[in-house]
Amino acid sequence: MTRRVRTESFDHTISGLLGKRADLVREALRHNPTTQKIDSGIQAIDRALAVLGFEGDADAWMPHRKREALFRRGELQRAVVCELRGAEAPLTRQQIAHAVLSARGGNTENRRVVSDMARRVGQVLRTLKKRRDVESLEKRQGLRMWKLK
Repeated sequence: MTRRVRTESFDHTISGLLGKRADLVREALRHNPTTQKIDSGIQAIDRALAVLGFEGDADAWMPHRKREALFRRGELQRAVVCELRGAEAPLTRQQIAHAVLSARGGNTENRRVVSDMARRVGQVLRTLKKRRDVESLEKRQGLRMWKLK
């Protein structure tokens, strides 16, 4: 038997509904996103959240998708070295990231994708610098330029 508890807010109920909504969305993504039963369940939970006074973004509780791996182990490092080998002049990590993405067919128009790749290229370049395979030169406007040794 469930004991009745009186509280001032509906925080626990809202949290439970958001968790169930995330489970339903995960199930819809796994199976068929147009499943009528799952869709109507999500809509019912959204209506209940509105009645309880939830003002946040229910989509923020959505399950995150896994990032698609563009590279296997060591492939990004080989791609960076290949780009530096083919370059006539030293390159910035942004230039290397853009070249690697375009060579792999990645989305070079999305700034977030390019900046994420530039961050990963920077990590690779620091590793290569520790191994003394590349060297960095500081040039224009504080940007670090990279070249093979």
